[in-house]
Amino acid sequence: MKYLPTDASRYLHRRSDHSPHTFRSIPFSQFRRAVILCSDQDEKLRSVEYIRKKLVNSGFRNQEIEDAKEKALNLNRDTILTTERRRPEQNDQKQLTFLINRDDFMIKEIKKLMKEVNPDIDKLLGTKTRVIVAERKNSSIASEVFAKSSFSRYVGHEKEDQRCNGGFGCKSCDIMKLGKEVTLWKNNEALQKKIKLDFSCDCTTEHVIYIYVCDLCENNDNFYVGQSVNSSRDRANGHRGRFNKRHFKKSALSYHMYKDHPIDVHKKLSSYSLGVIKSTSPANLDRLEDYYVEHLDAKLSLNRYKVTV
Repeated sequence: MKYLPTDASRYLHRRSDHSPHTFRSIPFSQFRRAVILCSDQDEKLRSVEYIRKKLVNSGFRNQEIEDAKEKALNLNRDTILTTERRRPEQNDQKQLTFLINRDDFMIKEIKKLMKEVNPDIDKLLGTKTRVIVAERKNSSIASEVFAKSSFSRYVGHEKEDQRCNGGFGCKSCDIMKLGKEVTLWKNNEALQKKIKLDFSCDCTTEHVIYIYVCDLCENNDNFYVGQSVNSSRDRANGHRGRFNKRHFKKSALSYHMYKDHPIDVHKKLSSYSLGVIKSTSPANLDRLEDYYVEHLDAKLSLNRYKVTV
């Protein structure tokens, strides 16, 4: 199973406002696809691992991913490819669908009624008919007025930090030191703001709004808000590479260290604390970055630096 360079492989985010059965089906269906399409065992395992990482980046919980992966890997590929998926007697069966708004009582009553009158429907239509009662989800006020993702909450294990726990190979875990709530401009009543970080994210989460706070400055008044279509860990490598005399003006973080803390330049990003404010779709990154820069008055802090590319 080959992935082309243009394949974004982005799945429905776990925090989006959809029914639970939708999220239960996504991991298994993707792993099942890899199992069926890959005839080579090594290629199958590589594809499964690739899908697992993308599901993690889309906010799915590790346990539900592992359960779906185990279920898919236990499938018999040959049996699936050679077995008729639908029973022969269903090939010519007609289907009659009733779509109604969500109502638990009405759904129960209508299904009961359809079961009773199903023989009469068969006689009326002149053939065996399958009757389906589907329910339409009622829209909420929030979904009508605001972006759904703004009101969706991640339900799962409460994390204590935003580290990916990737071991010694992840340099970003060492600087993911911010708590769930960060107070900026501590000694400035006019500017003081509190920002909550999304602890369902970690340093491997993609398309994020992130924040760096300088540990060497008091009162959290020197901070930087940025965005990355990749993970904050990947973006950190770009910032880390600017800590030299030739390129330090190409990053607001290295610019601040050379200008205000020249004696500690060798510490590079270890002089900062990193946190992920929010993960969103790539199309929303510019809008959200502008919002947080404005809301937190970041242009009065490190975002004031005009970096050169």
